[in-house]
Amino acid sequence: IIDAAKRKMGADTQVILTSDHGMNHTERFVSFQHLVAHSGFGKDFVVGLDSTMVRLWYLSDDGRKIARPLVESSEVGRFLTREERIELGIDFPGDHYGDDVYLLEPGVSIYPNFHSLLKPLGMHAYHPQEPDQRAIALLIGDAIAARAPDKPELQMTDISPLMCATLGLDG
Repeated sequence: IIDAAKRKMGADTQVILTSDHGMNHTERFVSFQHLVAHSGFGKDFVVGLDSTMVRLWYLSDDGRKIARPLVESSEVGRFLTREERIELGIDFPGDHYGDDVYLLEPGVSIYPNFHSLLKPLGMHAYHPQEPDQRAIALLIGDAIAARAPDKPELQMTDISPLMCATLGLDG
């Protein structure tokens, strides 16, 4: 594919191919429908059910006391600390990502959730420190090599500035 691209577009063609993260085989499903059916849902708390995380927004003073134990009793993950949310780049101003985030362990997926119509055989978006969440980056070309960070591993946040520098754009 790279050779064909270079034949068509020229030998100086630069290629950056990335994946956003790896995948993990789903070994177990867990349901959090009891949260949606709870009498406090919509009054004391609301929930976002992604495939690998439960996001909670608290609407009343009792919301946290009601919802957290209901989630923790699943024993399939853990609530992220504020420090972890900052480190992961999901501690946004206000409550855009939720007041609390419960992240599942690899191999466990939430079903039903608010994204999948079918049970997923594999899932992503577990903690990025998990080995199977590593991404792929294939960088080809002299212009890219000259601008690539000199470190053994790139972070996702390295890719966009690299692309902008290669293209001569402000990034």
